[in-house]
Amino acid sequence: MQEELKKIIQNSGNNLHMRVVDKLEALGWDVDLNSYYYDDTAGKPREIDIVASRLYLINDSFQNPVDSFKIYFFIECKYFSKDICFRLHKVEDRKKIDAIILWGLNKDEVLRSGLAQKHHYLLESDLAIVYDTIPKNQNKIFNALTQPVKSLSFFKERRPTKAFYYPIVVYDGIPGVYYMESITDLNDLDSLRRESILTFGVNYSYKSVVSDELNTQYFCIDFIHFNKLKYFLDNSIKPEADEIVKFLHFRLKK
Repeated sequence: MQEELKKIIQNSGNNLHMRVVDKLEALGWDVDLNSYYYDDTAGKPREIDIVASRLYLINDSFQNPVDSFKIYFFIECKYFSKDICFRLHKVEDRKKIDAIILWGLNKDEVLRSGLAQKHHYLLESDLAIVYDTIPKNQNKIFNALTQPVKSLSFFKERRPTKAFYYPIVVYDGIPGVYYMESITDLNDLDSLRRESILTFGVNYSYKSVVSDELNTQYFCIDFIHFNKLKYFLDNSIKPEADEIVKFLHFRLKK
């Protein structure tokens, strides 16, 4: 193999991409690759790295499946070689509730049944809202945060099923990202801590594929280090999925 191609392969972002695929499949998730969506802001098709899903069956007392729902992840994988600092700010619960994306279910009912006490968006008082990094890293972070939201907005209206949707960034290359609270002393930046997982909040406007109207919604994007992916699934996603299962079982008995 030519040295030029070897270097390209060794430094390719596809290495992280495939590691995420292998990890999710090993944990029981179905993974779709090469999923394209239409980017209305750029006026052309784009690719989202990974669309992962998992089916949850709701069984009756005879263990026959009578209902189901799915969880979908829209994942962008990014390898960063330069540090990132996110700035945190308190975000109102109403915005974080708006960012919880349920399809085919009454969100208010599900929240009242117990999800409001378990959902990781609502367990965090502060969210990342802006970031600082070197100029060459700016576009990479911007694309990492916006592409999962764009692809989710495009696909969710095309999948008529009960579902939970999450936009996610999985990153590697740096051990974590710095976070900065509003009270941080700018003269003591060397004391900032790194976090492996952060949630970024953003208002995003997009066209509905059904009505072609412009929608504006608040989104929360989870920013997760590859080494913490299983931890995130076990400690954030599983409790939320369990609440949906309990809700659907309760509704079945009514």
